[in-house]
Amino acid sequence: MMSLRLIGVLLLFDCGLAAAQKANYQPAKTAEEALARIESLGGCVRYLSRGSDLLEVDFQFAGDRVRDEHLQDLLVLPHVAVLRLKQTAITDIGLIHVAKLPKLLRLQLDETAITDAGLTHLKPLEDLESLQLYRTKVTDSGLKHLAELPKLKLLLVGDTVVTARAVHELTQSKPQLTVIPNRAVDLVRAEIIERTSISLLEDARTALAIVQFDLDELAPHQEYLKQFEEVTRKQAESTKAAAEDLKRKRDEANKLASDAERTAQEALKQSSVKPDDANLGKQAEAKQQAATTAKTTADQAQSAYADAQQIAEEAKVEADTIRQLHDRARNAKKKLEIAQRIVAGSQQRVMDAQRLIDNSK
Repeated sequence: MMSLRLIGVLLLFDCGLAAAQKANYQPAKTAEEALARIESLGGCVRYLSRGSDLLEVDFQFAGDRVRDEHLQDLLVLPHVAVLRLKQTAITDIGLIHVAKLPKLLRLQLDETAITDAGLTHLKPLEDLESLQLYRTKVTDSGLKHLAELPKLKLLLVGDTVVTARAVHELTQSKPQLTVIPNRAVDLVRAEIIERTSISLLEDARTALAIVQFDLDELAPHQEYLKQFEEVTRKQAESTKAAAEDLKRKRDEANKLASDAERTAQEALKQSSVKPDDANLGKQAEAKQQAATTAKTTADQAQSAYADAQQIAEEAKVEADTIRQLHDRARNAKKKLEIAQRIVAGSQQRVMDAQRLIDNSK
């Protein structure tokens, strides 16, 4: 069995060997050499977008093969704008090399051994816009160093010990910065979601009660409502036809009254030209009487049409109401199932919102 002393000696030897390897590491001298080394480690290099000279170096699937000394190879690559180092073996020392990439816009350090000390090395990155620190060892103290990055817009600190107070202080000094998670902002958003979800739940329960009423009170009378719907539909059609017939009669009476009035005016005009002609006077008087009678008939026709139109409208409203009741009775069971699912979904949304509130505190 291996002794503890021997194990200690071997560990010291390994540490010394690793340190020696770091000290003896020779960085790439050309971009071609750097690309070959990056690919041999499991990384890749690509242009950020078509027509752009900015580069993205991606090590996020390379694992612990990527160490601090390998980051020196990036210095011979022009215009490195995005660097992904998720789940690599880099430490705070590696960020000394990263800080020498003046064009860097986005830096991903998720699930690495980075601490507050490493963040102090990032101050030269004046163009850095996005920094991901998910599951790193950074604390509130480390966030203070990030206040000196002038263009930082997005910071991810999920699953770290960073507190809501530190996030609040940082965003107060940098209003343009979005921090995820930002518990203060998340809490306000969660409370809004909760209020909206509760309101939707109340509406869903009201709708469920209405559908339940339809199922209990209307569905048993579905056949009667179907018959009654047919009766009221025919009544509505009949009264509509009667109203349309009276409308035609009104229009005819109005035309007769207009013609009679025009004839009476012509007779009156002729009589006034020959005031001594008794026959013309009698004709004018008779035609005026006929015009008055025609006007009375037209008024009566208009009144009859108005009454018939109102009856037809009331019959239509009644027919529509019965049709709607019949539809509700016929679809009550199906709508009840839908309403129950909506209520269940609304209840789940309320619980989700309450969980968000608890997680944001």
